[in-house]
Amino acid sequence: MTLRKPLLVLVAVLLGGALGVMPALAGTESAPTVEAVNIGGGIYGEEHRWSPSSASIAPGASITFANNTTVAHGIEWIGGPGAPACEPSVPVGKGIAASGTEWKGDCTFAAAGTYSFYCTVHGPAMRGTIVVGGGGTTTTVTSTGTSTPTGGGATSTGAATPPAAGAPSGASSVPGAGGTQALFSALHLGGSPHGPVVHGSLTVSPASAGGTLTVQVLAARAQLASAHAPVVIARLVRRSLRPGPLSFSARVSARGRSALHRRGRLRVTVRIAIAPAQGTPAVTSRALTLRR
Repeated sequence: MTLRKPLLVLVAVLLGGALGVMPALAGTESAPTVEAVNIGGGIYGEEHRWSPSSASIAPGASITFANNTTVAHGIEWIGGPGAPACEPSVPVGKGIAASGTEWKGDCTFAAAGTYSFYCTVHGPAMRGTIVVGGGGTTTTVTSTGTSTPTGGGATSTGAATPPAAGAPSGASSVPGAGGTQALFSALHLGGSPHGPVVHGSLTVSPASAGGTLTVQVLAARAQLASAHAPVVIARLVRRSLRPGPLSFSARVSARGRSALHRRGRLRVTVRIAIAPAQGTPAVTSRALTLRR
C-alpha cells in the first residue's frame, strides 16, 4: 500500500509530459509536397509529371510545390473556388515566362473545393489536382498519374487524360467510333548534323484532321543569359492538318544561333502540341541537344 501512491504519481507525471509533447509534434508536421519530375530514357522521350499528381488537405492548410530540376516548370491555376495564396518563390501565371528551375515554396488553400492546375510550360500533359476538405491527407498516386483523392471532389475539366501504360505520348481524350484515339503517333525528332534546325516527323491520326500542330523549341535562360526561363528560340505552326505522315523543320532564331555558335552545343526542350478541331489537345516534350 505504501508503494501504490508514489507509483500513481509517477504515472500521472509521465502521461502529463507525453500530452504536452503531442501538440508540439503535431505543430511541426511538414506540409505535403508536390514535386515536378522529369522521366526520360523511354521509347517516347522525356515526360514530365507532378508527383503526386493529386493531394488532399484540410481547409487552411498548405502544400509545398517544388521543382528541384534544371527543367523549367511553373503553375497555372485552371479551376477551383479561387487561386491559393502562394509564396513569391513559386512561379504562378500563364506561359513560359511564369516558370523557373530549382524553386520551392508553399501555397495555402483557404477555401474548400477542388483546385486544378497545369504546368505553365508543358500544359495539359503535366496537370495536377488539390482537393481541399475531408481527411486532410496526401494521396499517393500510381506512375500513370491517376488517383482517387481521399477528400473526394470532381476532376479538373478540359485536361487531357494521361496515356495508358504503353500508349504513345500523343494519346488524348478524343471521342470516336473506337473510343479514345491517339491524336498522333510515330514521333521522331533530331537536329541537323551541323546547324540550328530541329527536324521532326509524326503521323497525324484521323482524329486530328483539321487541327493545328504547334512546335516550340525552348532553351534554358542560363544558356542565353536571359531573364526569362526558358526562352522560345523556334516556333512552327501548321494548320488544317491532314491524316497521315507529316514532316516539319523549325529553324532556331538569331539569338539561339548566336548562343549555339558561342557554346558549341545547345540543350533544348522541344514541345509538340496537336489541337484537334474538337476535343482536348495532346502535348508532349522531348529533350534534344543541338550542335554547331
